[in-house]
Amino acid sequence: MGSAQAAQLVPLVGRGAEQGRLAALLDGVAQGTPGVLLVGGEAGVGKTALVRDACARFSGQVLWGTCVHFVGTPVPFAAVVSALEGWLAAASGPERVEVLSGLDALRALLPSSPSAGAVEPGVLLTQLDAALLRIAQRDPLVLVVDDLQWADPSTLDLLAFLVAGLGSERVGVIATVRDEDRPDGHLVNGWVADLRRMPPVSEVHLERLGEQDTADQVETLLGAQGADPGLGARVYARSGGNPYLTELIAAEPAELLSTSPVAEALRAAVLLRWHGLSEPARGVTRVLAIGGRPVGVDVLEGVVGLLGDRSAFGADVREGLAEGVAAGVLAHCDGGRVWFRHPLIADILTGDATGPDPSSVHSAYAKVLAHRSGSEPGDVASHHELAGEWTEAYRWSLTAAQFTAAAQGFVEHLQHLQRACGLWPRVRAATAPTSEYVDLLLRTSRAAQCVAEPEQALSLIDEALSLTERADSPALACRLLTLRHRMQVEAEHLAWTGVTTALREAEQIVQSLPGTAERAIVDSSLAWTEIWAGRERGRELADEALRAARATGSPDALIPALVVSALAHPASAEALGWLEEAYELARVSGAAAEMADAALGVHNLHQAHGQYAAALESGLRRGADLFLAGAPVLARFVLTSAAYFALCLGQWETAQASLRPALAAADGGHREAVARATMAILCARRGELAAAQRQLDRAAQISTTQYMGTATYPYGAVELLLAQRKPDLALDVVDAEIGAVVLGDPRDSDELLVLAARAAADLAQDGRDRGQRDVVQVAQERLRAVLAAGWGDRRPFTAWDDADLLTPAVRAMYEAELARLDDRPDQAHSWARAHRACQRAGRRWDEAVAAAHEAHAALRAGQPRPRAAELLREAMGIALELGAAPLRRRVETTAAAAHLVLEPIAEASLSVPEGRPWTGLTPREQEVLAHVVAGRSNTEIAKALFISDKTVSVHISNILRKSGTTSRVDAAAWATRLADAP
Repeated sequence: MGSAQAAQLVPLVGRGAEQGRLAALLDGVAQGTPGVLLVGGEAGVGKTALVRDACARFSGQVLWGTCVHFVGTPVPFAAVVSALEGWLAAASGPERVEVLSGLDALRALLPSSPSAGAVEPGVLLTQLDAALLRIAQRDPLVLVVDDLQWADPSTLDLLAFLVAGLGSERVGVIATVRDEDRPDGHLVNGWVADLRRMPPVSEVHLERLGEQDTADQVETLLGAQGADPGLGARVYARSGGNPYLTELIAAEPAELLSTSPVAEALRAAVLLRWHGLSEPARGVTRVLAIGGRPVGVDVLEGVVGLLGDRSAFGADVREGLAEGVAAGVLAHCDGGRVWFRHPLIADILTGDATGPDPSSVHSAYAKVLAHRSGSEPGDVASHHELAGEWTEAYRWSLTAAQFTAAAQGFVEHLQHLQRACGLWPRVRAATAPTSEYVDLLLRTSRAAQCVAEPEQALSLIDEALSLTERADSPALACRLLTLRHRMQVEAEHLAWTGVTTALREAEQIVQSLPGTAERAIVDSSLAWTEIWAGRERGRELADEALRAARATGSPDALIPALVVSALAHPASAEALGWLEEAYELARVSGAAAEMADAALGVHNLHQAHGQYAAALESGLRRGADLFLAGAPVLARFVLTSAAYFALCLGQWETAQASLRPALAAADGGHREAVARATMAILCARRGELAAAQRQLDRAAQISTTQYMGTATYPYGAVELLLAQRKPDLALDVVDAEIGAVVLGDPRDSDELLVLAARAAADLAQDGRDRGQRDVVQVAQERLRAVLAAGWGDRRPFTAWDDADLLTPAVRAMYEAELARLDDRPDQAHSWARAHRACQRAGRRWDEAVAAAHEAHAALRAGQPRPRAAELLREAMGIALELGAAPLRRRVETTAAAAHLVLEPIAEASLSVPEGRPWTGLTPREQEVLAHVVAGRSNTEIAKALFISDKTVSVHISNILRKSGTTSRVDAAAWATRLADAP
């Protein structure tokens, strides 16, 4: 849909391999295998033609959106909204209602969608994603984004979000991207690099055609009768195999068979075709090009009507447009709009220095668009600016900033504010007070902070400070200096314990402002640094800040004072109330960064109290709030924090959904690294080890591999190493980090201690499996070393209070792993305690792990089989629910070896691993063991191997003796562990 309706004039030749790539992707989409393909190449090489050709053969739905090159600020989500508009135009009424139901924020963005009255707030990113997936539920869907190099930031965010969430949906994404127009540092370059890390993404690059393919194209264009035998070779020598240039040369060979470089020849060929139009048609098309976007005919008529001399455009604008379409210069788009058949034409016309001054055209566009409903305020502002109409450009920039904020185009919102800052000295400096400019700089700085541009935020604050006299405006100076301190900490990744020069200056100035809001603000910042440094003065400052803030009643002072008071007194019964009050004050004030401070404070408090379910609910709700408040970066981090709690509580789908925004955005730095490490843990538990490694590699690339808090790199690394059956390396990571972790959060040290015990138990088990008893002793000694690593007076596994169910569960898991490490005969009882404790705490993953271990230990100890079967059913149910493949396989092995039939467990398949890892066994014993792992009885094994039951029994006795195991269940578990070992 969209501009895909434009006629394809360039015949497609010589693209068999590339056509095959697209056909394979589209076939996969139709069968439920999503895919993403980036089609690259130079201008005119045939990217769009190739994609159109493939999509014409696709049996599903094609949504087509085109990005356009406009020197002004881009429109948020422009290409995807255009694609959806195309679908809506063709859809039936019931289809439109079904797809848009409940998506009020999206409906408000779509020009063709009828008004839904009051709009229910919603995160536009997720609503756009939901609409596309709903369409795909009806029929397979391919979203095409043409000319991605000109995409707006919001469209790029949406595409990354969509791709990051693809699983088994019948969705494909194809994007064409030009090699040119992407200098170093271009937004799309980094986006493409980030997207390449996602599994469903592949690329195809179109090269120029060879001589024979070019000759075939010429013959197709002119027909066998119209091309002389040598023309193809001459055209190739001129076009270099660029299909679009070949088409233009073939149409006018006598004019264009020159010897200039291909890029210059392409420009000349395009202009030659354009010069072939009548003068009125050339005038109309030039006005269209200056406008920068596809527009309706009525808009173009309005613009031409304001330009004065109508003779240059003919009596009827429509006639000029029709002539341009007939000549292949223009093409019709959806919604009655018109644009250039190839964007290169618009580029050349707008860059033609010999053309008339475009400022009058921009002025006319601004006037026409300003009076049309549905026009983008950003376009109006850009046209005014390009026309040199600074006052109107300033006014419309502020309007556009409000519009894009409401449309959740957060980067575009910042860009409009930046333009307003640039225009203010021209239009307001002579008449407005400097404080107005300082307010604008501060507003823009906060917008930059909210989209992960701390350096910009810091620069804007510095400019505001340069305009602020400390002696004349000490209160304002204190606020700006305190804010500069925060921005500097973020921009330079400083420790929270650091006191910057700006904060020291604010501390000095505020001495002359006792009892003021500014004194409370500065004291709150100082208290924050002192508390994180572990100094008692921090609590004193926090108390004083809260008293002063209460006295002033200033929300600006109360918010940080309440947050830092909760940090200073986490055991206080008032702490949660302080944070809730701070959050609500910040929400009402629109202070997004302060909302995030309070939200993360709630997170930390719930975590300390062991209230993970409450922490998860709070994080999900407040993450959505922060998106709506215009702080996507902070929203993503709050959702990442929520994902950790969802992971612990066994709500893995919620965890993955909460991580998706951060993984898709790839902001870089600590926040993204935490999301990557958390996702690595999830992937490791699911058995997706290659994916887990990719997440950790990215985390290591953008941040430190050292402990930096909950769910940071070391936790992901240890979980992956354990899943890879490398417990010795996992213990190496624990050894390196335990000292820092012990000094951090008690919950973090408890979790790492459990992982250490698990690693030690795995290492000991590996030693027993291989008959290496010295390894068991090494494992025990290594865990003792971890316990001796700087704990001081601090005792691990100390519950916050009697309501804390998390700590007893973690302690029980640790004690059960100790029993496994020592191979205690009563370890079934330890696992039973862990199972019950995790069940009470809602830790479903740990509950399933404990149930599986308890069942295995119970069977080894000869305890009743029905109880073991019940435990295995529970573990299997949770494993299937979570998608925990390694745990499922472990349960299947235990059940099959014990001849326990567990619904919905299918009969285990017979599998003799390659390389025969069961060293010490004869080939026949290995065959028998494979049948034992598969749950076969002696009689079944005898029939399969054509031997007697007695011979099978002898082989099994030999297997038990050689493996050091005591039962078929033990032998099957031993065999499975060795098969999974690296």
